[in-house]
Amino acid sequence: MHGSYDHESLLIQVASNIRASKEDLVQAHADFSDDLVELADGGHPAVLAAYHELHCLDGLRKNMHKDYYFPNMTEEQEAFNTYHQGKCPAIKTCAKLTSVIVHCIESLRRTLMCKADSSLYAGYWIAADGSWPSKELRSNSQQVCTNWEKLDKWARERMLPKGEYFVKPGPFDNKS
Repeated sequence: MHGSYDHESLLIQVASNIRASKEDLVQAHADFSDDLVELADGGHPAVLAAYHELHCLDGLRKNMHKDYYFPNMTEEQEAFNTYHQGKCPAIKTCAKLTSVIVHCIESLRRTLMCKADSSLYAGYWIAADGSWPSKELRSNSQQVCTNWEKLDKWARERMLPKGEYFVKPGPFDNKS
């Protein structure tokens, strides 16, 4: 259950952070304000929406199976994981931390509504003996999908390897 999904998840996460040019951000209608993060060697760090949404989905999934993914969790890790499930030990941090989960759910909701799959699923009886579940949904509808290989290739060509890039100091960094 967990193995093949984890393998795919790791492959997808590789190109999560990419280098975006000014032209890329213009096409994405980015706000070029003073708080836009810049890379020290040019360009801007960015995340492809599809990777962000998969990251959110993966985080929600792992929190549903924390005994599997975090079997030897330390107290600090448990506190972090607990926060991700919407339970916070400190009121001050709770709102900010819980907002990450809310942000992920809202991001997934917006994408689902924007790119709604209009395929039809029909219900089928599957349990003649009356056991549960007694029905399942199936669809043989044709879908028009994004060319994932092309999208992934584009992102990997712009990949920022973790720990190998730096951003310029921002307007809120301590300048002393």
